[in-house]
Amino acid sequence: MRNKPKHTPTPWEYGSVMQIVNDRTRRINGPDGLPVCVVSDKNKIDTTQRDIDASFIVRAVNSYDQMLMALKKGEDIISGI
Repeated sequence: MRNKPKHTPTPWEYGSVMQIVNDRTRRINGPDGLPVCVVSDKNKIDTTQRDIDASFIVRAVNSYDQMLMALKKGEDIISGI
């Protein structure tokens, strides 16, 4: 069986001045400061949607492990009923 690849460790970060690639593109960085991915506004006019989407991605990734623990705890509670 092959080892399943793992995602870049959390926490990821978005919004730092150091993450600016150009006026339309920003990086999402891992805890080591290296880029995990790059986000860009597709319409080249309004960067608001890009920022909202990138922030959502970072929030989801950083919450994932905590969400899994909460689901496991809920499963344990339900199975004990």
